[in-house]
Amino acid sequence: MITMTNLYEIDDSRMPLRLGSALRVPSYAYSKWGINGNEEYLRKLSEEAYRAEWADGSPRQMQYVSAAMQNSGYGDFPQILRKANARAVSRLVKKFPGKVVIADVGAGESTVTIFDRLEDEDKDRIHLTLIEPSVERIEAAAAKLEMRGFSDFDLVVGSDLGTLQQLPAIPQIISYVATLHHHAYLDEPAQALYRTLQTGGFLTVADWHNPMWEHPNRVYEFLQTLQWKTKEEDLEAFAEKFPLVKRKADHIGDPYQRKAMRLIQDFWRGWAAVRREAVERGEFDSRDEIFMLEGHRPFVSEQETMSNAGFSIAEEHRLLKDSELLMLGVYQKI
Repeated sequence: MITMTNLYEIDDSRMPLRLGSALRVPSYAYSKWGINGNEEYLRKLSEEAYRAEWADGSPRQMQYVSAAMQNSGYGDFPQILRKANARAVSRLVKKFPGKVVIADVGAGESTVTIFDRLEDEDKDRIHLTLIEPSVERIEAAAAKLEMRGFSDFDLVVGSDLGTLQQLPAIPQIISYVATLHHHAYLDEPAQALYRTLQTGGFLTVADWHNPMWEHPNRVYEFLQTLQWKTKEEDLEAFAEKFPLVKRKADHIGDPYQRKAMRLIQDFWRGWAAVRREAVERGEFDSRDEIFMLEGHRPFVSEQETMSNAGFSIAEEHRLLKDSELLMLGVYQKI
């Protein structure tokens, strides 16, 4: 049965990786994907698609993501993001006297990495607020903090948009690791973050950036490089759903963005292999799934949105030498 929530997706159950809903791509690319209608309603649907993927997610998801990256011949990119973010947070804590409230959105290994990076004298004066839609993941993170002898934290189960205005304490630092890109519309979370932060506080965003999802043709051409039994039939369904798939996308002029797109394609090849092996072993279940279509965008797009929300750009760090795939942005509420 076709509903509004699956109107912009195809049956991808036989494919080597799951596409998910095109409502997950950056909202400014919706016209290229043939998505149109009432903006308020599209915002609601895109957030539903985001929550549907992550609310029931398992801790094993990120293990598979790391394995897929290594399978592609690269390092542990998720951990690179976590460590870069933790270094930034540990530096920023020093800017504040007394008790410092840190909210980690998409809590899990990123939260534990932050805590481990802090100097001992700072561990005694922080309060952590863990925000995460997956009960299993947030409880796993809490257990690891307790194993380290730390108990000064709150658990908030839910997505950022649903919880930022009801946090138990006003944060001086808000941290995102590979989470902000789940939003198709970035303006709304940026504005909510600005309202939530203490004046003078900082937002750290360590995330994936690439232009892959700005045009369906880029996805279509990538899928052509994979092999599976029902490839011809599934690609035809994809082309019928999104008519612009066969129209050549604009050339990407920025070399860092071009390399980022090549790297993300390598990741998805690696994911397809890791997923297939886990399925063959009988280990993979629906909670481990991640979906290909998502809100990654060039880093400049994130910066523009944050500036429009009122943030000052304090720092930017490219974490890979020749690519903007992994970037760290530090924004301040002045």
